[in-house]
Amino acid sequence: MARNAPLTPFILIGVFTLLFIGATLLLAFNIFLEPRGTLVLAGIGFVCWFEFLLGFMIGAFLIKGYFGDGFSGAITAILFKVTTLYGLIGIVTLIAFALFPESPQRDNLFGAAIFFESILFFAIGTTLIYFDSRNQADQKEVLAKREEHVSKSYDLSGILLSMRDAKVEEADALARVDRLMKKLENAEQCLSHSHGGGLANKVPDFKSLDLQISETIDNLTLSSTSLVQDGTDVSDETLQKMEKDANGLHSLLARAKLL
Repeated sequence: MARNAPLTPFILIGVFTLLFIGATLLLAFNIFLEPRGTLVLAGIGFVCWFEFLLGFMIGAFLIKGYFGDGFSGAITAILFKVTTLYGLIGIVTLIAFALFPESPQRDNLFGAAIFFESILFFAIGTTLIYFDSRNQADQKEVLAKREEHVSKSYDLSGILLSMRDAKVEEADALARVDRLMKKLENAEQCLSHSHGGGLANKVPDFKSLDLQISETIDNLTLSSTSLVQDGTDVSDETLQKMEKDANGLHSLLARAKLL
């Protein structure tokens, strides 16, 4: 499973960003006395937008650095739209308040609107980044597990090759070997197309089952090796053991939703 991001530092960055925006509004209102023109409000809004963008980027790279993965292409485009939309709504807010007569009440409402918009868009953006980063980390684990299962499918391919080299003379044993090979071929195909424990195929005890699958394949590998090394007809004992392991492997694959 993906790790939980260190939310406390990230939240602190958001809080400090909003504090800087609030301090900017208070400082600007104390420096520029009434009546404040539209250009003054536009300048204040631009500084607030820049502070928002800076804090937003710091928070984004904090989560990105923690997970060690870049953002997906979709979320990058969405985040660009979020920051752009924040700026556009700020412009609309400025234009709307410019229509009202200059007054301290108008300026205070403008500052409150900018501050509220900053909180809203910072919350939206950071939520998107957080869940996208978690998804990226999950997908990285899934891809690694898929590669591991493909490697195990190669092991099964090797087992099948060994079985083809085994000396089988009795008709009954030949039929059993044929059935066993079909089961192993099925398992090999399942592992080569594994979902890797993906998000759409959640299994509560997937790690435990995956470990048992690996152990069972290792047992089958040992049995198939002895099968060839004997140089004699396939022993009933070895065949029984491989049939038991093959049945167990199919059961484990089914429980792991790999079959």
